[in-house]
Amino acid sequence: MPTQDAATFAKLEDARVWLHIECVFVFSLVWSIGSSCATNQMRIHFDAFLRAAVSCQLRDYASPSGERYVLPEDIPEGHVTLSTPIMPGDGGALVYDYVYDVQNDRWERRDHSLARSLKRTPRRPQTLHCRANEIG
Repeated sequence: MPTQDAATFAKLEDARVWLHIECVFVFSLVWSIGSSCATNQMRIHFDAFLRAAVSCQLRDYASPSGERYVLPEDIPEGHVTLSTPIMPGDGGALVYDYVYDVQNDRWERRDHSLARSLKRTPRRPQTLHCRANEIG
């Protein structure tokens, strides 16, 4: 069910609204803060950090520099946790490899989403060997 208009959005159950908010937040976090990772190696570290943080396992995580999150102020009491699962990590996929499919309430691989999108997009016939004023 698309949530692009206010009337449709108003009909959604609260649990589904929170699911969308959390998943869109995580997606936004990946593509805002996570976009500062300039190399694949840095993206792998960000992926590991985010997965550890979301699963409340930061105490077991060591940063590339060896820093550990073991002090009380590193993980404050009552910190917010997600009620929804983060992107799957199967097959070596990173958090960057997923988009959130709001219509079906699930994470989907970007390459699968793109392939499905391309199938729906009408293809324009290619015009070869023509003049600019003949393209239409």
